[in-house]
Amino acid sequence: MAMKSTNAYYLLLALITILFVSIIFNFAAPILWSIVVSIIFYPLYEKFLLMTNKKSLSSILSLILILLLVIIPSIGILGLITNELIVFINSFDDYYSLERYVEMIPNESLINDLLAWAGLSITQLTEKADDFLLSASKVFYESVSTISANVINFFISLFLFIYLTFFFLKDGEKIVKSCMDAFPMKNEDESYLLNEFQKTTRATIKGTIIVALAQGFLGYMTLLLLAVEGALIWGAVMALLSIIPAVGTLIVWLPISLVLFANGQIMEASILIFSGIFIIGMIDNLLRPILIGKETKIPDYLILLTTIGGISIFGITGFIIGPIIASLFISIWSLSSRV
Repeated sequence: MAMKSTNAYYLLLALITILFVSIIFNFAAPILWSIVVSIIFYPLYEKFLLMTNKKSLSSILSLILILLLVIIPSIGILGLITNELIVFINSFDDYYSLERYVEMIPNESLINDLLAWAGLSITQLTEKADDFLLSASKVFYESVSTISANVINFFISLFLFIYLTFFFLKDGEKIVKSCMDAFPMKNEDESYLLNEFQKTTRATIKGTIIVALAQGFLGYMTLLLLAVEGALIWGAVMALLSIIPAVGTLIVWLPISLVLFANGQIMEASILIFSGIFIIGMIDNLLRPILIGKETKIPDYLILLTTIGGISIFGITGFIIGPIIASLFISIWSLSSRV
């Protein structure tokens, strides 16, 4: 009878858990981001708590700063970039199709000789580069437009993010303690895994933001100095794609350098390639291992694999989920040596 009751309990537990996860699954992104933001800003909450000695007030003050420093500026920057992108796409369609530059390149030129040696032609290359640049900008624009079109969903997610962050800051310790008491592991092992989760989250966010800002700014300044149309847009796209280690910014500056080559701007293209490899690219190689790899003790190649894999499965939030899963994977396996 006892065995029957135990089996019934676990069956009911599994069923209710599956139903619960199914209910909240569509809101996984705001839940994840509220957890991440709560972890990052929890030290700030603790400082407010020391000053006010009131949990609710400290949580509200922390939320106000989060809104002023993160949420509102992000929405404003996204709006500015969207406007610039609309202007760029319209000008690109009308004036900057690469195919019109092909006729300007002499048949007997170094570019044609190199492409012929590689079994390509300038026409094929510029057509592909033209399609890629326009498609990339339109995909970015369509993503922003999709967010704008789903205004209701956006504000629901924003409300949930703010609401959950308030309670995660206010009752975070109580929630963590309840979870640790319910989970069938030793307290020291649970604390170890929790510390690894927090450390990886902080390091990934901090490292990704710093690398993105550095690469986006350097990319923007390089393109601006080279008088490339839409420098702000491509700088923003570089910052966005920099979440992909090693190759993120390459997806942007390499096609643009091909555009410059096709336009006969050999010097500008060479400068952009040099900057992309030795300045913009080196920022990633120098900062990411220091900011993420050393702090989380995850090898560089594993950061690359889990970041790309996380993005492919979970979307944009995968750049956090991937390294966290990798860190927990390593941590859980390291616990086996204690058993």
